[in-house]
This record gives sequence, structure tokens and C-alpha cells, in this order.
Amino acid sequence: MLGPVKRIKKRYLDDPDVGVPQRTAARWKNKNMLEVSQASTSDDVLLESNIISGGDVFDHMDGHDEASALTQTDSVGVDVLDHTDEHDGQDEASTLAQRVSVVTDSVSEDSYSMDYNCASSSEFVSSDEETVSFESDDTDETSSDSDASRTDTVDLLCTDSNLSIQEIQAVKLLSCFLRNNLSASTCKDIIVTLREVYPESASIQKLTYENIWKFVDDSKMKECHYCVLCSQVFPDNEDFFACEREQCDGLRYKGPFSAQMKKGRQPRQSFVFADVKTQLSSLLQSPGIWKDIQERKKTLAERCDDILRDITDGRAYRRLQDEGQFLSDPNSLTAVLNTDGVNLYTSSKIELWPIFLSVNEMTPSLRFARDNMLLVGIWQGKGKPPFQPYIHLLSKQLNPLYEEGIQLSTTAEEWIPIKLSVVCGIFDLPAKAGILNMTYYNGTEACITCEEPGVVVQQGRGHSRCYPFRPEHEKHPFRNDTDVRLSMERGTERRRSKGFKGKSGLLSLKGFDLVIGVVPDYMHGVLLGVTKTLMYKWFSSTESRNPFFVGNKLKEISSRLQSIKPIECIERLPRDIEKHYSNFKATELQAWLLYYAVPCLLDILPDVYLKHFASLSEAVILLLGEQITHESLCRARCLLESFYKKFGDLYPPGSCGLNVHNIGEHLCFYVKEWGPMWAWSCFAFEDANAMLLQSVHGTGNVLKQVMRARQARVFLRTLDITQGECSKWKKLQDAANCSMAGSLQPVAEDDLTEEIFRRLPVTNLREVKKVSRVLNADGKRLYAEAYTRMQKRDCSVVLLQDGSVASIKYFALCLHSNVVYAILNLYKIEGRNVVHGFPSGLHIIPVSRTRATDCVLVEQIVERLILISTNADSTHNLFVARLPNIHGHSIFK
Repeated sequence: MLGPVKRIKKRYLDDPDVGVPQRTAARWKNKNMLEVSQASTSDDVLLESNIISGGDVFDHMDGHDEASALTQTDSVGVDVLDHTDEHDGQDEASTLAQRVSVVTDSVSEDSYSMDYNCASSSEFVSSDEETVSFESDDTDETSSDSDASRTDTVDLLCTDSNLSIQEIQAVKLLSCFLRNNLSASTCKDIIVTLREVYPESASIQKLTYENIWKFVDDSKMKECHYCVLCSQVFPDNEDFFACEREQCDGLRYKGPFSAQMKKGRQPRQSFVFADVKTQLSSLLQSPGIWKDIQERKKTLAERCDDILRDITDGRAYRRLQDEGQFLSDPNSLTAVLNTDGVNLYTSSKIELWPIFLSVNEMTPSLRFARDNMLLVGIWQGKGKPPFQPYIHLLSKQLNPLYEEGIQLSTTAEEWIPIKLSVVCGIFDLPAKAGILNMTYYNGTEACITCEEPGVVVQQGRGHSRCYPFRPEHEKHPFRNDTDVRLSMERGTERRRSKGFKGKSGLLSLKGFDLVIGVVPDYMHGVLLGVTKTLMYKWFSSTESRNPFFVGNKLKEISSRLQSIKPIECIERLPRDIEKHYSNFKATELQAWLLYYAVPCLLDILPDVYLKHFASLSEAVILLLGEQITHESLCRARCLLESFYKKFGDLYPPGSCGLNVHNIGEHLCFYVKEWGPMWAWSCFAFEDANAMLLQSVHGTGNVLKQVMRARQARVFLRTLDITQGECSKWKKLQDAANCSMAGSLQPVAEDDLTEEIFRRLPVTNLREVKKVSRVLNADGKRLYAEAYTRMQKRDCSVVLLQDGSVASIKYFALCLHSNVVYAILNLYKIEGRNVVHGFPSGLHIIPVSRTRATDCVLVEQIVERLILISTNADSTHNLFVARLPNIHGHSIFK
């Protein structure tokens, strides 16, 4: 027999067809009206102050109030959701709440980040990586400092920029939108929501999406149309819609001939250029930039040695400093130019080709920051752009900077004339051939540095062109700028002159040397080129009959690789090489070349091949060095020459392509001309390309959209809307010889041996505190093994002043003297011959653990090392590796 039927209460919560009881509805209504009334009677000036200063405008509302506000928004018929974006399928109210949460969180973080000291970005970190946290161990921080900084920002905007309250609100919202890369529909939703939540705020009610963008001056953006049939550039007069070239029927605008005069017409293809003078002036007037340049120039003038520390120490740069040359004027600047294609969408072949400039006279941390890169032009389309008109128009934009320059205002009465010259260009091999209008890398005389024609050899079922090693008496002559210009004048598509098919757009760029100025591309040539090719040779099943094939031992190699715990400046963690080696990114290939490959392939790859690869690894380390001496440059040249000479003997002749030729024959020459390779690497420009993709919202022509977002960032930089350093340690405590991060912990008796205790200036354990992270006097971060929040990385191994290697157990603060010591576990250096007697240099050193301990002052730590352990228990096969330089953000991106 069934029991009594239970009455289901509050069915209206689960079933929308069931009505809400009258008493319940009335109670809800009264409660909502009371809370909304209390919120609306608040001081309007205080409300606007919260919006301006980036405060969280929804802090006073609970979840029910947010739902009520969203319900009111929907009730007035405002369409706040775009069902075609990535939020499709979610509940409208919850989706809008998420968007509101995004903007309030971002506004509370003081708007758009314009960090000049950090160029790193999280989008390059794969999903299986560990996020490195730099936050303090304490989470109970007050907001007094941030509140003060917000007030200072508001005062600065009000006094210096003479902006009204509404204009300041618009600027802060614009910076928030750009920082979070929000689409137009999302931005409009946020503005509508703010107006609905604060109906009595007059300034907020006047905010619109269009008014916010009125601060960005689009008039300085220049769009150049060209014919899609013959690449002829149309005149500036937009009424000329027919191509002027003979026997060409190309039209300027989309549609048939009858649609060429219609309103709202769109060009078929175009280039978009920015006002370079405005961008350069904005960059130099940014806080600290011009001062940094002046200090760098002063330091350069005082140097009298031949050590290569940066691009400004290269032989070509120093020639420009001679009397009567471009850099004889202390106010003249130089720049590096880069362009490369970046896929706009994963599902199509449409690409963006942006052109960036980087000013060489700034310190590397400022030079390679995203917002200090000058975006001077951009093209969108399938395949590659018509390089000759594209680069020719670019030259016309840059030549006025070389001849006339700009007037930089440093004070109210002082104006400094500044000139800029593009002295170096970095392109991959296909882009280099297109820009220089010469033979591609698989054709005859494709090298821009020398006249080497190459040799056609059989490879597989076909043929390929290789560039074999030649002794000194058989080498072909070097090119020079005069001969190249003459060859371009003579060359045609049907009859090429020394590899050139005609004139290049770079001929119009004043002050640019067409040979010395076009450097080999380290990222694409050494890493994505030669290093990746060797991995295919070793691991691909198609090479199974060759003596260098080790693909049958991939599991063991992958196990060794995944046992390595790199330091935090190498952002990508080691991946399973068995599954992913064909998809390795340039940063992963770099870590593999410099550090991982030799230990992981030891006793697996035959010695002759491992020694050959180790010579490339050591040479690249030397050429990436922070200080390249004449001796290290000579050693690198010998190693690369040996690598080039043996490559054709160890591997099939067809594998010795133009990249191998450039590495073995010309890489050291360009390092001597332009300094270390990191100074003219593509890594920073690739990072800037990723920033452009974040600005894209839509599936049509996005050139103006990307350029406008870039100009908005330039405008915000003029207002000094910044956030400071990213990944900054919080609540630092100062000691006599360093700064400490995190909380202080007591030291247990087991943590100190009797010998170490006697060396510390203390009488009992209560006078010592333990800490896991410190910032030394040079601003370098040091971690101890006691810092357990970092699980997949090991940053505790260091090099000491006496040349010994140790691991930091923890840092000990002596309370009376306020001095910090490092408590160490010492390693024993086994030798420097890693590969069976082959000297692989100083960057990979075999070590073993010992039970010995030591105690040193923090200032006796020279640098951090990479610990390479190729077994899971970290007891044998241990190596340490030295970083080539301190500019990690531009090398280990």
C-alpha cells in the first residue's frame, strides 16, 4: 500500500509553468525595491569616483541584486547578447554576469597594462604547463597602496590632460576593453549594463561605445589601394577606380564596373600604414624612455673594448658612429625592421603581414616590450603580399624620419631634433626572397651574402639544391651593396642577374645596406630549420635504414626529457617528444638545442652524430652570449665550420640546404657586424604578432580594426595609464643585503648542522628565521628548495663566486644583523667532457650530488643554473647548464 503523497514545496523554482505564490512575489518585490532604493540614494560623485579610479562598481551588490539588475536590463528590451559569439548556448543572464565580472575585475586592476619591462605573454604557454606563481605567500593584503595609486592616476588625468569626469571614465573603460581584448558587442553590453545599474549618474548615462573611441585619431591612418591583377598602386584620389597600367583591366573597388562609384564601396585590396612620426614621438615621450636612451648612449661612448654585448657594439653600428655618418649626431636613432606572416584564422589561409620597428638604443627590456614596438604597416590576404609596392610604400613612410626627423619636446621650451634610420632587417627565407625580389631558397644564387650557386643533387625520388661546404680557395665572392643594386637594375623575371629578378622595394629605403642589413634569421633558420630537420632525421620512421636513426628508442628519450625541471624563464615545460616532436615550437626547439638534446641522447645517438650536434649547440650558446669576446667568437666560428663541413658526410647531401650554409658560412660574420643573435632575433616580433591577433574580432577585413586598436594603445601611453611591473613579488621585506619575499618561518634544529650554526652570527635558533625567496641587490630572483609552490620547476641550483655549484636549501635571516645567508647543498663537478671526450663548452657540466653543506652570503651567488636530470629520482645522469645571457624574455619566450 502506498503511503501518503508528499506535497512538493516551491515547485515554481524548478518548473517555469508553475506560478509564483502571490505572497512570495510581493515579498521579493518589496525586498528588491528597498535595496535598489538604498543603492540609488548614494552620492553620485562617489559613484563616479569609483568608476574613474577603477574600483569595483558591483562590490555593494550581492548575487540577487545582480540578477535583479540583469532582469531589469532584459525587461527594457535591450539586446545585450550576441548569440553568434563564443557564449552561444549559455543562459543570457549568466553570460552577461560573467562579462560584467570581467570588466569589474579588470577595472579594479587599474586598467590596461602598458608594462615596459616585461614582454612575456601567457598565450605561448601550453595547456599542460604549470603556471609559475610569483605571488606572496600571504594573502591578507590591504588595498591602501592600490587605492593611493588610483587616486594619483585620477589626479594626473584631471590636472595634466584637462579631461572632464566623463572623458576620464571613457578613457578608463577604453583601457579596460583593450587590456581584456573584448569584442565590440561585449563592450556595448558592459556600457549598457553600467547605465542600467546606475540610472542616476549623468556622466555614465552619456557614455556610448562610439564616444569612447572618439579619443583615437583615425585620420592619421593611411590606406593605400592597389590592383589585385598587376599590383599597381592606385592614386590617392579615390575617384580613380580603373588601373592605369596598359592592358590591365583591374578595378579598385569590389563589384563590377557599375559599382565603382557607389557609396560605401570597399577596396579589393589595400595596405594600411600608420603615422610613424606620431608613434615615434609618443614612444620617446613615454615615461623613462628618452632618459633610458640618453643613459645608454652615454655608456656606449665610454666603452673602449671590443666585447659584443648588444647590437650597438657591432662593427656595422660602430661604423655609423664615425664622423660624418648618421650616428655622429647624438640624437639620431636606429631601428630593426621585421615582417612575417601570421595566420589570422585556423580554418582559412588568410594571413596578416604586419611590419614592426624596434629602436636599438633602448635597453633590451624596454626594446622588446610589446607596446614599444612600432607597428608601421599591415596587409591582409591569402598567400603573401605584393612585396615590391608594399615595401616601396613603407620606404616612403620611413624616409622622412631619416632626412627630416621629428621634433621631440622634452620641456616647455626645449625641442630636440630626432632622426631614425632602419639599419637591419630580419626575415625568414621565403619573405627575404620576396622582399629582395630574388631567387627563392631552393634556386641558384639564393644567398644574399655571397654568390654561391649551389648544386643540384638527387634526394629520394626527386632532386633538390644543396649548398655544400667549400674550402677557402673554392668559396664564391661576397656580395656588397653596390653590386646588389646593380644586379637588381639588370635583372628581370625571365633573365635573372646573380639571382635577382628586378628591383626591390628596399632600394627606396635610405641608409639601408642590402647585404649587411639583411641578417640570417636565427629563429627560423637555426631552430625551426636545422634543429627541427635533425630531429626528423633521428626520429622519423622514413629514416629507419640510416645509421643516425634512433626512433625506436623514442620512449626512453621522452622519459629522459620529461624528467627535466627547467627554471621559470623557460616558459614551456618539456613535452612527450614521442607524440609532439613534429609540432615543437621555436622556444621548445631552442631549449632542446641548447640544453636538453645532448644529455637526452647520450649513449643513444651514435657518438659521431652526437659530437657533430654538440658543436652546433655550443656555438649557438656562444653567439647568444651576454658578452662575446674575440676568443669566443673565434671558437664559435671553428665549431660552425666543423659542423658545416661534416654535415654533408653524415647526412644525405640534399639535407644541406641554405639554412645550413648560412649557419656554417655567415652566422659569425653577422654576429661580428650586429652583436649577439638575441639582439636581432625574431622572438620579440613573434610575440608582437600574437598581440595583434588578440585585437581581431570578426571575420572580414580587420586591417583598420587592428590599426585602430594599436593607435588606441599609443594614445593611452601618452596619458601614462600604466599598471607597473607584471608578476611582481608582493610585500617585500628589506634586509641588509637583499629583499625577502613571503613569510618568515622558524628554523628547526634539523635544518642547521652544528658547523653551519657556528658560522652564523647568532647564539640560538630564535635569532634565525627561514625564508624561501629573495631578491638580490641586482634585482635577480633567487629561489630555495623550501619554496614548495613550484612543483614542476627547479630554480634552486646556482653558481657561486668560487666556481662551485650548489642547491639552495633555504635562506636564513639573522635577526640581529639583518643579513641573509644561503644554506646550500653542494654538488661535485665531474668534468667538462660531456660527450665521450668531446669538449662541449662550459654551458653543460656533469655533476653529482654530495652530502656536503655550506653557508654563504646572498651576494656570493653569481647566477642561476639549469639542472638537467634525465632520470626520475634525480640521483644520476645530472648536468647543470648556464644561461647564455640575462635577457630571458627575448630568448626563452
